[in-house]
Amino acid sequence: MNLFASAAFGAGLAFSLAVPPGPVNAMIASASVSSSGMFKGTAIGLGAMTADATYLALILLVHQIIPTALERPLALVGGSFLIFLGYSILRKEGSGFASMTGRGYVSGVLVGLSNPYQLGWWLTAGLSMVDALGVASAAGFFGALLVWVILFPFSLNRITRRYGSYFPRAIRLVSGIAVIAFGLYFIGLALV
Repeated sequence: MNLFASAAFGAGLAFSLAVPPGPVNAMIASASVSSSGMFKGTAIGLGAMTADATYLALILLVHQIIPTALERPLALVGGSFLIFLGYSILRKEGSGFASMTGRGYVSGVLVGLSNPYQLGWWLTAGLSMVDALGVASAAGFFGALLVWVILFPFSLNRITRRYGSYFPRAIRLVSGIAVIAFGLYFIGLALV
C-alpha cells in the first residue's frame, strides 16, 4: 500500500472510532454547548489525542520486541476487538451524548489514558495498523482526529438544533458499521 493510501486508511479508521458517542465525545459535547463553547471542547479532544499519542509511542517501542509469530494473533485479537466495539456502538441507546462536565485539556488526557477501550485498541488494532500499513497510517489517523476535535465542537450545536436526536443516531449507525468493517479487514489481513 502506498503512503497516501496508508494515510487515507488511517484517517478512515480514526473517523470511524472518533465519531461514535463515548466518554470523550460526551465531554466535548457538554463543553461545546456551554459558555466556553468550541474552544473548551477542542481542548478536551486535544487532551484525548495526547493520550493516543502516548499509546502510539508505547506501541512503536514495543513493536520492535514483539516476535513475528505473535503478529497474526494480535491482528486477529485487534480485528475482533474492533468488531466488538462496532457492535457496542450499534447497541447504544438514547442520543449518545451523556451529560458530563468537561474540564479542558487535562480532563481529555485523563479520560483517554484511563479508558480501557482506548488502551485495548492501541495494544491490538493500533499495533496491527502500524505493523501492516506503516507510520503513514498513524499520520492519517492523527490528522483525522485533529479535524474531528476542531469540527465536532464547532458544528454540534447547529446540527443538533436542526436535526434533533436523529443526528447522534445516524452517526452511531454509520460509525458502528465502519468500525466492524475495519475489524473484518484486520482479521482478513491476519488470515492471509
